[in-house]
Amino acid sequence: METARVTYAVIGGAAIAVRGRVRGTRDLDLILHSQAGPEGMDRVKKLMSDAGFAHHPRADRHELDRVTLYRFWYPVSAAASTGVDVQVSRDALLDRAVDRATEVVLYSAALPVATAEDLVVLKLLSFRPIDRADAVEISLSATNFDPSYVERCASELGLLDRWQEVKEAKLLVSGHRPES
Repeated sequence: METARVTYAVIGGAAIAVRGRVRGTRDLDLILHSQAGPEGMDRVKKLMSDAGFAHHPRADRHELDRVTLYRFWYPVSAAASTGVDVQVSRDALLDRAVDRATEVVLYSAALPVATAEDLVVLKLLSFRPIDRADAVEISLSATNFDPSYVERCASELGLLDRWQEVKEAKLLVSGHRPES
């Protein structure tokens, strides 16, 4: 019997570096399509365990707005570790980000990475200062960036004010002044 493939996309710092803004992070962030279901997450847990990642059941199931977060860590030394955060989507918008991901060679492996536009939408959802800076930089530096897609998603999510703030910051960063 053939098992279904677990559909996911790389998001977070690694994806942002691929899409135009390099900044260091200590973990890898993945989003799993909602259709993966509990069986898909069980397979991910086994794969991570087989690769040497630690996981504790009490670290499971942090229910956030649109995802359920699972955390894994790999002991690099006695004093440090690196982590993988796996977010399981509970939302059509995040499933769309997984569906639209494109394959990119990352760390010598071909991996599905969220598009620049979807990363900006994810940044609009979080919108901490670092997320705002990421959204500005990605939307300035990404090749073939489609602002109309971000605008549609921002409108859908009630985040047009955040998208407007990013657009105004882009103008300032690129040396243009917004009109009064």
